[in-house]
Amino acid sequence: MDTQTNKIAPLCDVCQTLNLSNTNNREPAEYPLGTWENVHRKAKKHPRCPFCGLIRSFLDSSGLGYLYKTGEASTEWKEEGGFFFQTDGDNLAFLNEDTATSPYGSARIVHETVDPELIKKWIKLCEVHHVEKCTPKQGVIKTADNSIGVKVLRLIDTQDQCIVEAAPGDRYLALSYVWGPVMPLVRLQQDTVVELTQKGAFERLREKLPITIQNAIDMVQMIGERYLWVDSLCLIQDHNDDMLDGIAHMDLVYQCAVCTIIAAHGSDANAGLPGLNKGSRDADQEIVEVLPGVKMTKTRGVYNAMSGVHATRAWT
Repeated sequence: MDTQTNKIAPLCDVCQTLNLSNTNNREPAEYPLGTWENVHRKAKKHPRCPFCGLIRSFLDSSGLGYLYKTGEASTEWKEEGGFFFQTDGDNLAFLNEDTATSPYGSARIVHETVDPELIKKWIKLCEVHHVEKCTPKQGVIKTADNSIGVKVLRLIDTQDQCIVEAAPGDRYLALSYVWGPVMPLVRLQQDTVVELTQKGAFERLREKLPITIQNAIDMVQMIGERYLWVDSLCLIQDHNDDMLDGIAHMDLVYQCAVCTIIAAHGSDANAGLPGLNKGSRDADQEIVEVLPGVKMTKTRGVYNAMSGVHATRAWT
């Protein structure tokens, strides 16, 4: 990680027009950068323009550098935030997690492990600023007042470590992951319902659960929530009516969750959640100070960060 403690090189005359001191609430706009030949030249010269250097590093790491060798150069600040170069999802963003009111367009320092307080902050930001956009139009459970919903919503109670039937309005997180070739040793089936609904069941059976599910249970507890929905443990796998009812309302299950944990890494249910535990991921990040106190970095779009297997699923 480049924390750049030396004196910051000045921005070139073109990059000075980008107003990089404005790190929040930028309006969508397209910015001319001169020519790609000049961008690359200023990225290599000494002292090099820090933003031109970051652009070149970004294009090279994305594998698109060969497309941006000659001709007119430009970058676009999009409504969702970030400087884009005809790159879907990936962009350059400001390191302004502490001041931004939305994760869109803001970047953060990536540490070896995830800070639970950061996840709680994201959820709170959504609940405060995205009420109209993110509040479900109806509940997930079918009631006298809600004809659209599942007949029964089961959840993992991470406090009592067992399966419970949810009541309307219960908060829960949902897990999105891929089974791959891993067939979970513990699944909700007609002959395991009694066992898995007993308090402490998942403490006794923890080592038989796929690692991703173990990690998701831990994460729910870490951020101060209680309930988690996981397909293999919340739908009765050998009960046709229960499976059909759950699958038919899968959109509501995810839509009504407080948030969804996307296990984007790996190709099976034992891939886990990198960053949850110490030593589970490397924190490799380039950070460039483009102006005194203003730092930027490369970010990846959610879908671009997913494994190839996960991205091929229809529900993704």
